[in-house]
Amino acid sequence: MKALVLAGGYATRLRPLSFTKPKLLFPIAGQPMLERTLSTFARIGVDNVILAVNYMADELKAYFGSHYRNIRIQYSRESQPLGTGGPIRLARKLIGSRDPFLAMNGDILFDGNLSSMLDKHKKEEPVATIAVHAVADASRFGLVNVDDSMWVSSFLEKPSGESPVKGLINAGIYIMSPAIFDYIPPGRKISVERDVFPTLAKEGKLLGYELDGYWTDIGTIHDYLETNFSFLKMKSSDTPIIEKPTSVSNNAILKPPCLVAKNAVVEDNAVVGPLTVVGRGSVIEDGARVEKSVLFDDTRIGKNSIVSGSVIGDGSRLLNDVILGEGTVLAAGVTVSAAVRLGGGVNVCPHKHITQCISGPANIL
Repeated sequence: MKALVLAGGYATRLRPLSFTKPKLLFPIAGQPMLERTLSTFARIGVDNVILAVNYMADELKAYFGSHYRNIRIQYSRESQPLGTGGPIRLARKLIGSRDPFLAMNGDILFDGNLSSMLDKHKKEEPVATIAVHAVADASRFGLVNVDDSMWVSSFLEKPSGESPVKGLINAGIYIMSPAIFDYIPPGRKISVERDVFPTLAKEGKLLGYELDGYWTDIGTIHDYLETNFSFLKMKSSDTPIIEKPTSVSNNAILKPPCLVAKNAVVEDNAVVGPLTVVGRGSVIEDGARVEKSVLFDDTRIGKNSIVSGSVIGDGSRLLNDVILGEGTVLAAGVTVSAAVRLGGGVNVCPHKHITQCISGPANIL
């Protein structure tokens, strides 16, 4: 089966990290987001993946190339943003017009049975089948209303109110028949969620399928941290994960769940964890403490520095005695001078040098 992954978004809510790195290369417990999706595809028999790309397309192509395991990778490039529907229409020639295909938003991570979803699609023959997922609060997503046979009847956009609204949401994973192309006009921006699916629902041609198992949508920095924490808990609930080769001092303390990636160094008296990812080639110096945080590759945390509830981009460096408060986000290549304190909610754009304390919240452009 072929799969189309929508990978062209600007990831504005993940700035400043997404200024220098496409969202689908953000590490989730040490492995790029899209690589985890491709691994899931490999398990369910997808052998051809089309990446619908736009923003930072060259970085994605350089990383993945033309193959991943036994999956062939092709690229469909937008010259301008086309929403969620336009890229599907643009990739029509690569997808073909014979068989159903899988389409999904690139910022979704899941572990569900798509094989049975495909069987249901083939049996019922809708134009599209959308995976739906039960959540305790649908206020961020909007509700999908289905009948007793799981045919979609209508959509309710982001219900508001003081109390959380439980229900089924669009999980961003679809199986589509080639007839879908008749509902998407070529060459312009269009949303499948707002422009195509409501029409299919009115025509009785949109089927829902409840996706069991793990599912998450990575739309914000908070989502990104929580997803890392979830994967750490699944992989490292009792024992730290230490990839080889690494250099971890016998006098360092690793508190699970945590992961120390390849070629990282953790020096004497350093404390890592809980809920912490130390990226490849990163260095945690003597006496530093890092908790509830994700460090991208080649970062450096200086002596006696404290990092809590933060995300630090590739190649960033904290000098000695720095303190980062909850919600701090440093993009790639940032340097923080010795003894500087950054309060909660400080976002620093790439390649800045911070020399003074900032109470936060603040955006350093």
